[in-house]
Amino acid sequence: MNPMEELKELVDTERLSENAAQKLKTLTPQTFCAHKSWGFGQVKAWDIKNEQIIIDFVGKKGHALQLEFAADSLTPVPDDHIQAKKMTDLNGLKKEAAEDHKSIMICMIQSLGNQATGENMERMLCPDVVSKDAWKKWWDAARKALKKEGNFEIPTNKKSPFKILPKNTKDEFSVGDLSEIKGVVSLLKVAENLLENIDKVKNKSEEIKPVIEQVETALRRPALSYKKEVLKLAIARDELAEKAGLTPSEDTSTVKLVVRYDEDVGQALTEMPASDATRLLFAIKEAEPQTWGSAILRFLSTANARLAGVIGNFFESQKQAEMFRDALKRGVREQSLSSDVMIWIFKNRKDETQFLVEPRLFNALISAIERDQMGDRKSARLRDLVLSDKTLLTDLVEGADLDAVRDLTRGLMLTAVFDEMDQRSLLARIIKKYPEMQTLVSASSDRSRSGADAKQDEVSDPSSEGTLIVSWESLEKRNAELDDLISKKIPANTQEIATARSYGDLRENAEFKFAKEQQTVLARRRAELERDLMRTQGTDFSSVDTTQIGVGCHVTIDCSGREETFVILGAWDTDPDKKIISYLTPMAKALQNKRVGDSVSIPDESGNTRKVVIKSISAHNSQPKK
Repeated sequence: MNPMEELKELVDTERLSENAAQKLKTLTPQTFCAHKSWGFGQVKAWDIKNEQIIIDFVGKKGHALQLEFAADSLTPVPDDHIQAKKMTDLNGLKKEAAEDHKSIMICMIQSLGNQATGENMERMLCPDVVSKDAWKKWWDAARKALKKEGNFEIPTNKKSPFKILPKNTKDEFSVGDLSEIKGVVSLLKVAENLLENIDKVKNKSEEIKPVIEQVETALRRPALSYKKEVLKLAIARDELAEKAGLTPSEDTSTVKLVVRYDEDVGQALTEMPASDATRLLFAIKEAEPQTWGSAILRFLSTANARLAGVIGNFFESQKQAEMFRDALKRGVREQSLSSDVMIWIFKNRKDETQFLVEPRLFNALISAIERDQMGDRKSARLRDLVLSDKTLLTDLVEGADLDAVRDLTRGLMLTAVFDEMDQRSLLARIIKKYPEMQTLVSASSDRSRSGADAKQDEVSDPSSEGTLIVSWESLEKRNAELDDLISKKIPANTQEIATARSYGDLRENAEFKFAKEQQTVLARRRAELERDLMRTQGTDFSSVDTTQIGVGCHVTIDCSGREETFVILGAWDTDPDKKIISYLTPMAKALQNKRVGDSVSIPDESGNTRKVVIKSISAHNSQPKK
């Protein structure tokens, strides 16, 4: 008895419904199918005797389903479905994907139907058919292939489905009725859609002119909100006018709008594609012909990585590449560059930003990561880049002397932006290339283990790697300041931001901007305190060796017959009124280890030097820590 006859017998004996039997006839062996829970599979066999159907699901081979349940839960899938091709001929599918982007896209659209979104397509092909590294490039090429063909609806986001349009629309596109289109946002969508389909517009002047007229009517009305959208709309209008051979109206020129909405230009630039951003940069230059360089460079403090590249290319095109390079150097020096710009610098460090690759860039790197961790919108992108890029840190000190390598290593040991395991991993990369740093790292580990048991004789050696010698009094003050920041000022600032946010439009909210600026100041101060307190050693300056000058000494010097007396104390103990200087000052460093009777050249406030003779050295007696 063949399977169909066996199926009929089950129906006749009422062990299977007629409806189920009809469905099972579409699920014969070798047929592909889909299940809501188990996904895609292929029918391997019927086992009518046991009233079962055997399915090979992806990741679940030889799964048996009862006939009635199988008929109710399985959906037949055609042999040309994208999943069927993956299961039966993966290598052939890879080859097709490499050679014919359009056919693969059509196959996925037809296979997935209303679920043919960018997200689902990526999930379908990556990494089995297209590798993760090659996906973005492949996806861009695939979209271009469909756009060139013309008869496809291509969504602007990953959550909307692609659609195949009737062929007769390939060379036809019309904006349609504009009478109901009102507002900047709606007009922007119309303009962008028109630009995206510009090759399908037969009579460009006829279609584009009314759009431009309506856009310019909207641009004449001052916008209380959606200001960055106004700038985007002006750029889209300019591009449409160029396509149609029309001239934008003078009173709504992008140049005038750039001046009117100056505070919103930066945000608009970060959200625009590169070509539109470049147009807006030209408008800024025209609006500020004398100061356009500084007007554009101010955006580097908030720019994303793409905009940083656009700005660099713009300055290059204007023969002002050196101005851009100087701005980057200044941003590194002032530690003011955004983390996105830092990412752009590091990713391009082998060519266009190679001139920035030096140890000093490490401080800007740490500062940017600290802002990311303390900011309102926390981000780990820059931090993750440092951890994943195996050569980044060593590239920063390539060709530098060992002192520079030591400074970077010390800075890495002192920063709190990496957890202990990640910090060790980064230090290991430096030690691998510079074994000389092992001593520095080991010494630091030894000090950490000894903690409060550190010997007093270390106080006499202020050159100990990374250690700050401080008085107990100043240490308590810094701890109190940090506690006040964490327990009072930062929470109060967070509440101020929340309150200011509730007032409405953040772009015109002075309270919000001030609170955010304060947040940056507080975050930076907290990071500084935590970093410094990690490497402090408190002391009462007792048991000081007075045979030579060191921390904790009263010193009297003679300069051309005039005597001066002062005290050398800890890093945070400076008090000019009491003649107390820090051992870290140039003057204290010049006197370090000198003895009574020695003649020494010390720097003065003007930067010059003067010759002095050491007359006496005595111990400073402070109250011991209780």
